[in-house]
Parts: sequence; structure tokens; C-alpha cells
Amino acid sequence: MSRSEEKQQVMSAVLMQRLGINTVVLTPQENLERLRQEYLCKPDRVWGNGRGKTYMRDQLAAALKAEDEYFDRNPSLAVEGNQRWVDFMDDCVIYAVLCSVLDDEPLALLHPSCWESSVTGSLNPFLSRTKPTLLQGVDVHFEH
Repeated sequence: MSRSEEKQQVMSAVLMQRLGINTVVLTPQENLERLRQEYLCKPDRVWGNGRGKTYMRDQLAAALKAEDEYFDRNPSLAVEGNQRWVDFMDDCVIYAVLCSVLDDEPLALLHPSCWESSVTGSLNPFLSRTKPTLLQGVDVHFEH
């Protein structure tokens, strides 16, 4: 993706702390919207190998908490070039949107000004050139 495409893309910073995971994930807003529509529109049987969205959420919760602990112990591996980290970030987004749909609660997003202060000195250079967009009508948490 070029820098001009990055600038045009609306990004959101998903706050994972209230779900028990110590990270914030930067993702395209369209990804959040697409996942939400899939969870709302597709039948429950297509999720979790036929066991449904609740089963899938439980499986993701256990797996993500283990990965979160791994990256807490190994912060130097939490970089864009590490496929395990990329997969963890992708699964965090899936989990956050799924929890939002199942619990009928808004998705917690980090305010752009808080994002900027939280990525200072980050090991991931992508974070310093990309930031979330403030969206009208979306709940945003002012947490650091």
C-alpha cells in the first residue's frame, strides 16, 4: 500500500483492554464495518466450525489471551514483519467486533490524540506514519 493510499484510508484504533488484551489495534474502518455486517447477516452455523459465534468468541478469547501473554514477554517480536504478530492483530479485530455484536455494545476506539502519544518510541515504524481518524457518531474512549 502506498503512502497516498494509507492517507486516504479511514483508520480506527481498536482498544482491546476491556476485553482483557493489553493492546490497541490499528485497522481500516471498512474492515470493522465488513466484519460487523458478516456477523449480523450470516447464519450462526457458519461460525466456529458450525458451533456458532459464541463458541468462536470463547475459542478466540483463550487463544488471544495466550498470545497477548507471549507478546508481553517478548515485546521485540511485536512488529509488522512478524507473521505471528500480524495474525494476532487480525484476530484481535475479529474478536473485538464479534464481542461488540454478541454483547450489543459499541466497539471501543482510541481517540487519535491518545494514539499519537501512545506510539511515541514504538518498535513498529508503521505506527508513527499512520494514525486513526476521528469518526462522527462513533464512541471513542479517551484513555492513554
